[in-house]
Amino acid sequence: MATRTSPSQFPSIQSFFSTTSSPTKSSSSSTSSPTQQTIPLCSALVNGVDDGFTPRELDSPLSSSMFNWTPEFDYKNLDISSVIPGSQHISVGGRIANFYDQTIPSKMPQAAKGCFKVIVKDDSGALTVRLWYGAEKYGLRLGQLVQLWTSHVSDGTTNSFSSSAAPLVVSIFPGRDRHCNFTLLPSTTDNEIDCRLPSGYQEGQPLSNLMSLHNFIEGGHEVAGARILVCVKSIGAKKTVTNKDGNAHVLVNVGIFDEAAPASLTLWDTTVASVDDWKPSFTILLITNASIRSNKNVSLSLSSNTLVDVDPMMPDAQWLRKMAQKMTKRDHVNPACPDERELPFLATGTLQSSQITDKLKARLVFDLETALASPLRVLYTLADVDEFVRSSPQSPFIGFLSVLVLSMHISTLHMRNMLLSAQCCGVPIFANSTVAACKQCERTVTLRLNPRIVGTLIDETGAVAQGKLIWTDKAWTELLGRDADALVRESGELRRALERRICCGRVCLVFGWAGEEVTGERLCVLGVRE
Repeated sequence: MATRTSPSQFPSIQSFFSTTSSPTKSSSSSTSSPTQQTIPLCSALVNGVDDGFTPRELDSPLSSSMFNWTPEFDYKNLDISSVIPGSQHISVGGRIANFYDQTIPSKMPQAAKGCFKVIVKDDSGALTVRLWYGAEKYGLRLGQLVQLWTSHVSDGTTNSFSSSAAPLVVSIFPGRDRHCNFTLLPSTTDNEIDCRLPSGYQEGQPLSNLMSLHNFIEGGHEVAGARILVCVKSIGAKKTVTNKDGNAHVLVNVGIFDEAAPASLTLWDTTVASVDDWKPSFTILLITNASIRSNKNVSLSLSSNTLVDVDPMMPDAQWLRKMAQKMTKRDHVNPACPDERELPFLATGTLQSSQITDKLKARLVFDLETALASPLRVLYTLADVDEFVRSSPQSPFIGFLSVLVLSMHISTLHMRNMLLSAQCCGVPIFANSTVAACKQCERTVTLRLNPRIVGTLIDETGAVAQGKLIWTDKAWTELLGRDADALVRESGELRRALERRICCGRVCLVFGWAGEEVTGERLCVLGVRE
């Protein structure tokens, strides 16, 4: 005889729907039942009761990152110079040459919160993109490679939507318009050189309206389409200022220079994040139609008509970068020895000389072990070194110098909180500790003993000024008898006694010359022999 199933054993209709935690009800109460903590996703909003949608689903109409765009038409890939106004399905690639935010307040929850006015530039021209955003903004940066798809291009010369440098206008709201999209492309080795030629550049021909920074300051900025090629010298700390209306704005001052003059470039708000990818004495900027303000110091800024090419592919940019790196090696407050810079573990002493393989030795500039073990050791005078370097500035060699130490400045630099030093973001850092935070990028920087600890060195033929030598960590330990950590922990009396012991004494320095392009006209002290 068949058994009859009770009604309680049948599944309820709620079991066919997935459940989620209610964002409006507290889940911290231990007395709540499971049915009170979860609700069906299909429940409706009645008298303030949760409608079952998660915050992620509620924000999805305004979030561009959650929209997986798939083109429905065949888009023709064009250069910007080939684009004409009208309705057409085209795709354009380029790099961001300028952008700024235009906030558009609205009480409608589904309305756009604002738009970016972006100038996208390739090797042939530039166009203006009105990039709308909702709940989240885009991580735009100057020089970033982008790709856009659109179904309509407008002529911006009849309105104020475009700049004179980019007259064509494209309006895109990713996630809203099925026929348009805007994508930020990651930087790879394959696309590193894409869209980096300046507009109007022809190989072997001078770039039109390109002038020195000095000529630009003295009146060249009045020329339409004036261009300057500058190198980033330093990157200042990000600051927050408040205007007269009470609105807060973020700015950063970037030091720039060329072979003729220095200046400052001020970036505001959304463009501030661009400096995170810039490197002092390496990043080159080609700026067109920059705004200038000359008070006590010359300050440049970006206007709506300004174009910025980051690291343009042109011979003048390569020459300026090479000149900047040479100046950095010469003016650096505490440069590292080439071998310690190439193989950092040599400075820490974690690798014994017996563990250095032939492959690692091939990467070293100085073979110190072979030089010390050689029966032929050459003792130079400062005049001999000067003569040898002038005759062959790019040939590295190792030798010995016997010099007198005229002065030591351990106590003086310690009182000034400058016993150790380093350089980051083009700005010197001084402290009485082995690590310190960079005020510009807020990264932790390892500091080394200040080369100005040792004063003037002399022999019978010449002298070396204070702070003009590059000391290795091994050389510091052999000279002072202790490393940087131990010197910082010493008492003031012991530091003064150490100064008196070394001052006016004769020391034998094991030095190396790596070449003018490597060390910037400085000798490297590899060891000390008393």
